[in-house]
Amino acid sequence: TAVLAVTFLATLTLQLEYAIYLGVLVSMLLYLRRTSRPGLEPVQPVPGISPPVFAPSGESPQSVAGLTIVRLNGSIYFGAVNHVEESLQAADDGCPGAPHLLLIAAGINFIDLAGAQMLANEARRRQALGGGLYLFNMKEEALGTLRGSGQLEAIGLDNIFRLGDDVVGVL
Repeated sequence: TAVLAVTFLATLTLQLEYAIYLGVLVSMLLYLRRTSRPGLEPVQPVPGISPPVFAPSGESPQSVAGLTIVRLNGSIYFGAVNHVEESLQAADDGCPGAPHLLLIAAGINFIDLAGAQMLANEARRRQALGGGLYLFNMKEEALGTLRGSGQLEAIGLDNIFRLGDDVVGVL
């Protein structure tokens, strides 16, 4: 609606060509702002269901036996890497003493090389803390980028779980 309002007002005050350019520019800026800050949502397993189903757990991440579980909703590309990295590290602040992080990755549609490297760095950081980074239900395209970039070795094949795996029971 903001783009429509800006474009409409610009058509009243500017030449039509410039009003269209302004509308496209505002649209692009709003899109980049939204995609560069993908949501990181704390979740928890629903009790009594196996394989696990995850439901929102509130505002801050919670730790279950040293394991923090979060869902990432958005792509991890060069414009979002900084935000995702800071969000993953902020999950530690909400759960001190929880070096293990389970990332529900069903909402990740795309990962570029910068995103793959950021995930590998996060896995190394968590390993240095005595924990690990675990990915659950990652789409094949995103997993292919991790494989192709050579970053999957840093995360570890044993730390990748598919839909249907009892990931919480294993960890």
